[in-house]
Amino acid sequence: MNNKFPTEDVIRQYLLGKLDDQEELEHRLSEQMLFDHQLSELVDSIEDEIIEDYLDGEVSTTDQVAIRQYFLRPAERQEKLELAQLLRRHFETIPGDLPKKKPAIPPEPLLKPVGDATPKLNSSHWHSNPRTFFELAAAVLIAVIGLVYVSRINHSWQSQLESSHKNQTQLQDELVQEHEQVADLQKQLDALPPAMLQFSNTHFRSGSGNDRGVEIKPWTQRIRVEVDLGPAPSASYDVRLATKAGQTIWSQEKLPASSGVLSFDVPAKAVSAGDYCLWVSSQPNPKCFHVKASKPL
Repeated sequence: MNNKFPTEDVIRQYLLGKLDDQEELEHRLSEQMLFDHQLSELVDSIEDEIIEDYLDGEVSTTDQVAIRQYFLRPAERQEKLELAQLLRRHFETIPGDLPKKKPAIPPEPLLKPVGDATPKLNSSHWHSNPRTFFELAAAVLIAVIGLVYVSRINHSWQSQLESSHKNQTQLQDELVQEHEQVADLQKQLDALPPAMLQFSNTHFRSGSGNDRGVEIKPWTQRIRVEVDLGPAPSASYDVRLATKAGQTIWSQEKLPASSGVLSFDVPAKAVSAGDYCLWVSSQPNPKCFHVKASKPL
């Protein structure tokens, strides 16, 4: 057996409804049966074995109950059972055993055509051998029933496959809609005004109104920092944001200053409630401040 397939005993328990307490295994086996043709053929073979054992009376009382109450629920398996019973009844009605070797029968002579008449075979063979005729009729009947059964099985599997594809397409559409909603929400959050943190040569100013501090709202995406460099020449500066203990949590290099003011954004997710210091290259002292984080509503 293919190593990727479950054992025949597991498949048999699945078909008899004995895996209801193992939902994950039952769900995985159902999906594998739906998409794996080889496993589907194996399951069909085990279904046939269960039906044969059931008709032969070679199953336990517990399995008999499971077969009647669970296994035979689908119409396809009921048709399988009816076909097996029909075949058994057919062969039981044939008296005796067929001879192992039939005696040679001389070929029937063809009648010579008269005028435009078409040659005809002697039909006495069918009248003298009714058993052969009925066996042939039964074989044709069985072949027709088999074709109808296979057609119904294929139609059922095709319907299940189309339903699965439809569900998968629907889930993909829902996932795309969720991604679009998340993107729209992110755009709305990015459009919100940032928290302001301003430093000057003479004093510190905070957009939140708190002395030497800034408040982070649950929806705040960024902190706009403005550092007044005074008479320092316009150039590029390296900045580093660190905790009071000196651990760097965010940094940027070569940020340009304009008209003596260095402006940049710090992602709000980089900080939480606590005390921090901002170091700017060429500046002798750090700019320290306190962050207050508001709780979500």
